[in-house]
Amino acid sequence: NNGKVKNELYAQRLYGDDYNDNSGRRGQVAQSARMPVFGLKSGDDAWFAVIEQGDGIAGIYADISGKQNSYNHVYSSFAVRGEDSLELYKGNQVESIQLLSEQRYEGNIKVRYSFLSGEDADYSGMAKLYRNRLVEQGVLKPLRDSASIPFYVDMLGAIEKRRTFLGIPYDALVSMTSFEQAGQIAEQLQSDGITNIQMRFMGWFNKGLNHKLPVNMKVDGVLGGKPELKALEDKLAEIGGRLYPDVAFQQVYQNDRNFTPSSDAARFLTREEAARTPFNPAFNAMDFDLGIYYLLSPAKLPYYVDQFIDRYASYGTDAVAIRDLGGLVYSDYRVNRVIFRETAKNIITGQLGKIKEKFPNTLLTGGNAYALPYAEQVVNVPTSTSKFNIADEEVPFYQMVLHGFVDYAGSPINLDDEQDMKRQMLRSLELGAAPHFLWSYEPSSKLKYTRFDTMYSTDYAAWYDDAVAMYKEVNAVLSGLRTKAIERRVRYADGVVEVRYEDGTSVLVNYTDQPVAINGTRI
Repeated sequence: NNGKVKNELYAQRLYGDDYNDNSGRRGQVAQSARMPVFGLKSGDDAWFAVIEQGDGIAGIYADISGKQNSYNHVYSSFAVRGEDSLELYKGNQVESIQLLSEQRYEGNIKVRYSFLSGEDADYSGMAKLYRNRLVEQGVLKPLRDSASIPFYVDMLGAIEKRRTFLGIPYDALVSMTSFEQAGQIAEQLQSDGITNIQMRFMGWFNKGLNHKLPVNMKVDGVLGGKPELKALEDKLAEIGGRLYPDVAFQQVYQNDRNFTPSSDAARFLTREEAARTPFNPAFNAMDFDLGIYYLLSPAKLPYYVDQFIDRYASYGTDAVAIRDLGGLVYSDYRVNRVIFRETAKNIITGQLGKIKEKFPNTLLTGGNAYALPYAEQVVNVPTSTSKFNIADEEVPFYQMVLHGFVDYAGSPINLDDEQDMKRQMLRSLELGAAPHFLWSYEPSSKLKYTRFDTMYSTDYAAWYDDAVAMYKEVNAVLSGLRTKAIERRVRYADGVVEVRYEDGTSVLVNYTDQPVAINGTRI
């Protein structure tokens, strides 16, 4: 607020962290957002920008007036060279040297600006403009009517757990949910009136959740066999749902003869192989005890995708869940093969197109904008902001663009920081999102002292009753709105919002503990 007119900044962070450079990390708003858009409103006028080319190397920056200058401002920036720092240790001192890639990005950069006025000069108008543009481009297509919204459930299959034999430690494969047990859960859901079950089975081949690269695919025997997997698929289809076997490409946890880090892994600008470790929230740092994995070079991705398509076709299914291609982009600074993030993004979209052509029912995790043309359904979409101090309101821009065109859900509710099921239900109603859970048949205690102990609440029996009750309440409201676009979102006060749909329906949500009245309706 500059004392005369209120300016509203809208900005989104792009495509997750870049593991290989430091571009695009300062002052960004809405870290969980996945669309290359930003804009600014002043009074009854606004402008809106879409990065149409070069979004893979882009960062979006925003700040309020009074800090750098007297204006609220938001803009895009493009890292045309890779950037990193190298630390040199000199005795007790550490000297940091800034590095830049010798090669620079030579592709096009394109930002399209649009101008809005009146009622359209806000984020609702921007979302409508962007959605209509994506529809015109064929990126989004209207959903078909169905009797109910999806119920998304991720099944945790096999994991590796450290055991010993005659004092010698080894990694044993442990079943958390067999194919037969997953079928029992599906039958239980059907008996309670839930039929539109969209099941993503994680950790079903090549040594569990952190599987080997899908060059040679073998079903993990602790879960059952190939016939049991097919029986589970048939059972879900008979109920009215679908099975999505999960596969990942870009993060390589298992070393075998099909992957050589020196030639197949991406490299940092420092020429080091891109080896990473999972993030441990307890330490607020990467934790080597959780295992080391490599980032596959984008140049190698087409080969492994082709191998996967050939092997996976033998399973006789037309559905697949892609764990990482829809939510992760990174560069490769190998000396003789520099691949910038924009080039990597184009490689990924090409591979998603090949997978989609062969297996048309595709479920993606993350849902970055470039992946939307290839997604039938998307899970783990952003449902909150990064909580930076600069942000004073959470705007569900992503959902306002996609609703009515793509089925989507947030991250698994049982693993979320917010454990109030009533609030989770209200959040689903506001966002138009389907419920999403990650379950295991075995108790979560089996994950203790493994690299997967962050999944500390997967036991389906502890969540089943609450999940069924939540789904039924959400489905009663959203099933008739599933194919309708969101027209406008209005915030009346902290915790009190209205979401209007194109058919005139309004969903009024009150997060507070006091009743409110909106347009004569008491909530």
